[in-house]
Amino acid sequence: MTAVDVGQRAPDFELPAADRDGIVSLAPYRGKAFVLLTLFRGLYCPFCRRQMAQLSPVAERLRPLGIETVAVVATAPERARLYFRLHPPRYALGADPDLVTHRAYGLPAIERNDAAGEMVERAAQRLAGELGIEAPPGQGRAVVDAADGFERLASDAVERTRHQIQLLGQFLIDRDGVIRWRRTEERATYAEFPSTSELVSLAERVRTPAPIFDGGSDADRRRILEVHEAYLHANAAYDWPALKATWSDDPSNVFFNMNGHTYVGLEHWTRLWQYYAQHKESGWWEPFDVKVIVRGDMAVVTCHRKTTSRWKPGTGTPDAGHVDKAFISRSTMVLVREHGDWKTVHVHFSEARDTPRPGGV
Repeated sequence: MTAVDVGQRAPDFELPAADRDGIVSLAPYRGKAFVLLTLFRGLYCPFCRRQMAQLSPVAERLRPLGIETVAVVATAPERARLYFRLHPPRYALGADPDLVTHRAYGLPAIERNDAAGEMVERAAQRLAGELGIEAPPGQGRAVVDAADGFERLASDAVERTRHQIQLLGQFLIDRDGVIRWRRTEERATYAEFPSTSELVSLAERVRTPAPIFDGGSDADRRRILEVHEAYLHANAAYDWPALKATWSDDPSNVFFNMNGHTYVGLEHWTRLWQYYAQHKESGWWEPFDVKVIVRGDMAVVTCHRKTTSRWKPGTGTPDAGHVDKAFISRSTMVLVREHGDWKTVHVHFSEARDTPRPGGV
């Protein structure tokens, strides 16, 4: 059995929630956020119980980076809800006692035998040492269970036997449902789990891929990205004077704003930003999926942006149709080489939908 690899589409699933009524799946995050998916053994595993607890602060660190955390525990939902009622996770957690998800992701299991038992005991003795408690030989797992206050039920023993020694996996899945990173447990790494700092560092490296380029010299590419970023910085503060450095001064250029209206020339856009500066809060709209196409003296930059829209309290009635929210927007910017530098001559901004795309795409 081979684990799904980087670049492959992540298998979706629908599982009963392990800590509440409801369903857990990857579908709600598609097109909206990266997902760190972690597949655990059942509650009978002392290492997994601790790792699930450690995952809560990790999830809170990853969320501001645009990464949600989803986990699966190989325990029946009724049993899991009894446990997590007292140990609530701060992330989405599904229950999969039949290991369907683990199989879909290609995670193997180790047969329980003497060598495997020794592997588990070594890990339990190591954990007991980290906790500062002494465990007699062969009693590591029982001692750790007692230190945790974990009462093993008959159903836990049945699942432990049935599952053999299921190996774990962590997968970082992008907004399109494609796996960008994976880590799968092996005998040599049994009961080891990435630290919070490791996962946060990984997320920062992987979550924003490098722009895709089509055409243009290295110098042109660098300058076009500088102009694009300069716009985002100016937009974060509605800094209309900063637009003059990167926008064309041709008064006939047409710009399509996300509010659904058309503006002509820099003078229109300046007046719009002056109005917004009084009435709306902005901020850094983080771009992703950036693509730059260069053909001669013309370039097109497309991307998605993590966007917020907030009306300032006490500044009058919000514009018609305005809703305070965070969402994904789409951006197209057209630039031309003007007086030896790249200038913006057209933009088209719109809100991305999260509903199914017509056409079955």
